[in-house]
Amino acid sequence: MASEKKREANRRNAKLAPAPKTTLSKARSAMNMASLPKPIVIGDEDPRQFDILRAKLEGDFNPGST
Repeated sequence: MASEKKREANRRNAKLAPAPKTTLSKARSAMNMASLPKPIVIGDEDPRQFDILRAKLEGDFNPGST
């Protein structure tokens, strides 16, 4: 785990980074956010039902394959 000092330095440096300009770099950048854990159920959806659906879809489409 990074120290608070290191995290602050990373935040400052990130503000200096240029924004993506090409379509490819924008797509890559968008994937960075996709890998962050966040809730994906909406409103009154049942998280357990969503997990069941996600597992079925992952089984059907095998997203990790190449």
